[in-house]
Amino acid sequence: ITENDAELQNMIGEFNLLRAQMSEEMSNAVKNEKKTEELNTKLVKIHGEIVKNPLMADYNKAREEADGMMEKVNLILSASVSGENPETVDVNPPKGGCSAGCSGCSSDCH
Repeated sequence: ITENDAELQNMIGEFNLLRAQMSEEMSNAVKNEKKTEELNTKLVKIHGEIVKNPLMADYNKAREEADGMMEKVNLILSASVSGENPETVDVNPPKGGCSAGCSGCSSDCH
């Protein structure tokens, strides 16, 4: 673990602790507006620091790439289950349209 890794882990830990405190405060029947405001300010600040961290940017990019790959795998699996040839599935359909038949589509196009 590098110093940057430890710093990011500490920020994430602090963010999670603050989020838990905020959740607890919000569930109180009598809310302390000053405490809620202080917690919110701290949450916004630490979140800003986390998203600016280069390691977090790298993580988010890698996660987006992995999510994209999993979407393609799901398209192929869905098409295969529907009886389509998995080797001819368009894994790059236009955004907003149906893919792999209409099995996973929330559109009213059918």
